[in-house]
Amino acid sequence: MRWIMNNIVNISNLGNDINGNQENGSFKYVAYVLLTLILMFIVAYIAWKATKKKREKRKMEKIENKKANETLMLYYEFILTYKLIIDFTQKEFQKFENKETNYKMGQIKSGAKKLLIKLITRDDFAFSFQNDEKYAEFVRNAELLTLTQPNLWNKKIANVLTFFENQFNSIPKEKFNEKLELITIDTIRKQFYEK
Repeated sequence: MRWIMNNIVNISNLGNDINGNQENGSFKYVAYVLLTLILMFIVAYIAWKATKKKREKRKMEKIENKKANETLMLYYEFILTYKLIIDFTQKEFQKFENKETNYKMGQIKSGAKKLLIKLITRDDFAFSFQNDEKYAEFVRNAELLTLTQPNLWNKKIANVLTFFENQFNSIPKEKFNEKLELITIDTIRKQFYEK
């Protein structure tokens, strides 16, 4: 700061001629303008530095909120897919029991198991839900559903089926994507018995 003041004094003295007379004060005016600009720059820098943490915090909050919203939308997609796989599998078992299908019990079980394993091994499943306490119950139920034989779901893990039913019904209408539902149903039909 002392250096700045000495230089400003030197700059203001430039306006004096050899005899010590001031030419017209324009050099002093320039010196004061420069001093003002330098002081404004210093004040702006200090203010910028002081608010930097707040700005970074706000930016991080926005990023976290965006990630949480994206994770929630992904959660809704997973709930929809799990619910549709459960419904499709149960309909296939009903057809099997009523002898309305040519597929065997083993084919139905392996079809459901294959789709559930595809879901639970997706990268976005592990990345978004695995270490998030908010989705711990969902992960636990998805694992139980995958590990349990589909023909025993109603007997052994009825609470898991209820969980997926309740979560599906709790999806807000504005977040529900009917187009995604149709695409998912079509994909399940195509991949269920595919080898």
